Amino acid sequence: MRADKGARVKFTRKMEEAVAALLTQRNHEEAARAVGISQATLLRWQKEPEFQAAYREARRAVYSQSVARLQQATSAAATTLEKTMIDAATPASVRVRAAEAIFAHAAKAIEIEDIEARDSRLSICRRGVIRESTSQTPGAAARPWPTDRLVKAASAERQRHQILGDCG
Repeated sequence: MRADKGARVKFTRKMEEAVAALLTQRNHEEAARAVGISQATLLRWQKEPEFQAAYREARRAVYSQSVARLQQATSAAATTLEKTMIDAATPASVRVRAAEAIFAHAAKAIEIEDIEARDSRLSICRRGVIRESTSQTPGAAARPWPTDRLVKAASAERQRHQILGDCG
């Protein structure tokens, strides 16, 4: 398919089929067979940037659909945990484990909400810093975004606290 080492390969219908086969078959050999190409051709295509990009995009789409299905099942999962926890016929160890899972998930949800709230405040703060630095009079020193401190910060949490402190 290549005229020379530097030439790009045209992304063909067979390549699209190969991407789909890689997502649905158990291994490279079965994927190649499903498309009607050799395994060597499939491996060669996988080295092409266009093929790699299409494969990454397809994997992300499949993953996104799977996450959506899991999110749809969370209500039933929560109900199952709750029923297990309160059912007197369920062994005590299983009820305790269900209670622990409920606490863990509830705590995680609070952490996520806290992070989202901080990120929202950070976004507002960042917009304020940008507005402040661009609205100054000509010749005045702009207040730079503290990227040097952000890069050196040990964790995302520390970065958020530093930035929010700078804006306060």
